[in-house]
Amino acid sequence: MLAVVPSIRAFDFPSNIKVGDQVSVSCSARGESPFTFSWWKGENQLKESELIQVVSNGLISTLLLVSVDTNDTSNYTCVAKNTYGKDSHSSQLIISGEKNDCLIL
Repeated sequence: MLAVVPSIRAFDFPSNIKVGDQVSVSCSARGESPFTFSWWKGENQLKESELIQVVSNGLISTLLLVSVDTNDTSNYTCVAKNTYGKDSHSSQLIISGEKNDCLIL
């Protein structure tokens, strides 16, 4: 049996993200499953909360940021591990400005 370390396919965050937007990005891995996925913001591993959700299923892990603000601008990294090794990919999330709210009178 050939040992195959994970290989993550590149992903990018959408552009033109504004404060208050919901953002999701998916990380998919190839190789010998099962995989264990983790998500990092800069040097800190993300922990799930009301504003941060992670759903991992087989070969894919999705990070959901429920309501972003300017503090969420950072590099985010997906790490996939299996018995034989690990791989990672990073992408930068840029919050471009304030959300455009419309007031109707």
